[in-house]
Amino acid sequence: MKKAVNFMRGVICVEIESPNPTRFINVCAQNRIEFWRLKRVSANAVMAHMHMGGYKRLQDLAKSAGFTVRQIEKTGVPFFLRKVRKRYILLFGMAACLLTVHTMSLFIWEMRIHGNENVSTQLILDTLEVLGVSPGSFGMTIDTAMVQNDMILNIPELSWVAVNIHGSRIRVVVRERIPKPDIIDETRPVMIYASKPGEIVRVSVLEGKPVIAVGDIVEQDALLVTGMMDSLASGGRTVHAIATAYARTWYEKSAKMPLEAVIKAHTGNTHTRRSIVIAGRRINLFFNSRISMANYDKITSEGYLRLPTGNRLPISMIRVEYAEYIPQQSALSVSDAERILQERLLNALLEEIGDGEIVSSQFVTMVENGVVTVTLTAECIEQIAAARDFTEEELYEARMAPGLVEGESFD
Repeated sequence: MKKAVNFMRGVICVEIESPNPTRFINVCAQNRIEFWRLKRVSANAVMAHMHMGGYKRLQDLAKSAGFTVRQIEKTGVPFFLRKVRKRYILLFGMAACLLTVHTMSLFIWEMRIHGNENVSTQLILDTLEVLGVSPGSFGMTIDTAMVQNDMILNIPELSWVAVNIHGSRIRVVVRERIPKPDIIDETRPVMIYASKPGEIVRVSVLEGKPVIAVGDIVEQDALLVTGMMDSLASGGRTVHAIATAYARTWYEKSAKMPLEAVIKAHTGNTHTRRSIVIAGRRINLFFNSRISMANYDKITSEGYLRLPTGNRLPISMIRVEYAEYIPQQSALSVSDAERILQERLLNALLEEIGDGEIVSSQFVTMVENGVVTVTLTAECIEQIAAARDFTEEELYEARMAPGLVEGESFD
């Protein structure tokens, strides 16, 4: 920092010759002339650095003090401006550059989002853009308090938003809303049914009365745990049944794929177009937008301009390359088709059983008329218990249960 201040004020390197060089130090101390980097160059001469104002005062005192002062080197802004004081175009360019830098610093060029985990950064940026906050916005016109309130209204998943503007950079800190936990209404009569057919291997009942046991074979929608309970006091009552039931299930899935497929044979002929995006505004660097190729792949890449500090500027170069290809018929081997279909079937099965596990699996492959068919047979263990409210008939039966206290509500 001190070097920058000295450079702005101007620094002169001087050589002082005197029979007694210490006289120079005494004179500077008595007249409060600042100097530094004192160095003895000979028996009668020393060298030092000082500001331009101190050099002028030392010159006035040199004759009466009995030493001579000689200028060796001068650096700094005042000397540079003196050299270019008649170069009006250069001075105008410097002034215009400083004015441009100052003006550009009043606009938002960098946006940073912090604190989001489930809410995507792109959603936050899009919402800010709708509210008038985006790269290129004039920072002095942004009402941060209003933006914070509107952000919470537009994105219900956010509970708190802070918008901080630091020069040309805006920092948005968010806190996501904690979702309310599912509250089970234990007064609502519920029964547990099978969502899939299978063989029961494990049952865990927290509330209700199980009507099945391990080893039973159940069909889809079969009753597993009833919410009708016996009561010594009233003879019968209904509860909100809660249970999990793991069952052995079986699946058979098939998928097909032709051995003849159309592939892309690239010719090597490419056409490239470039555009510049400045603060969200795209400027095309081409005139003719027509593509003469019949079949082509479009490959888009974007690179941002960055400062030496690593900060990204809102200036990017978009490169769009069009690569020509010719559609050609290609034969796919049976083994490749079989491998692709097996992966598809396994992924579909895993997605269907969720947290379940595949105990065993077997693939059968058939080739007929140029089409490969793969059939997957699998045995799994998965959770099949699903809750369902009482039907009107079941509620009626519960009301008619012997010993039930009259007037007891089941709604």
